[in-house]
Amino acid sequence: MAFERFSQVGQIFRAKASISTFGMLSFSSGARQRFNIDETKYKFGALFFDPDTRIIGVKLLETDDGQGVVNLRYRDKGLDLAIKSFLEYYNILPQQTSLYEIEKDEQTDMLLVKLNTAKARKTGKDTPCNKEVNSNNGDTGSSV
Repeated sequence: MAFERFSQVGQIFRAKASISTFGMLSFSSGARQRFNIDETKYKFGALFFDPDTRIIGVKLLETDDGQGVVNLRYRDKGLDLAIKSFLEYYNILPQQTSLYEIEKDEQTDMLLVKLNTAKARKTGKDTPCNKEVNSNNGDTGSSV
């Protein structure tokens, strides 16, 4: 029996995307790893939308093809694209930051963000004390 030691504690390996309420599309480090998104190769993204299936397509590009691309912003582990105008144009800007399933379509070479799989992302703002409301006057339970 040959054991391997796991040393990458705390890292994200699940490929997922999130879209924030201010229009930022983010791909996890797991997505970068699974889909081989190399920051030395890809600098831009072209955006597509299928309204019937509610899927966003992102085609990663090495160069600006002059046809309305967005810059890719690499983080330590993930990747962001500012797509607020795209989301507003198609009226798909989320009411709260949400997580989505993604996959890669080998035929089109696009990353596909499935909007119908949305799950609300939990943030520090979702703690019980921040949700508690005094039923008498609508104020939060905290005193100032």
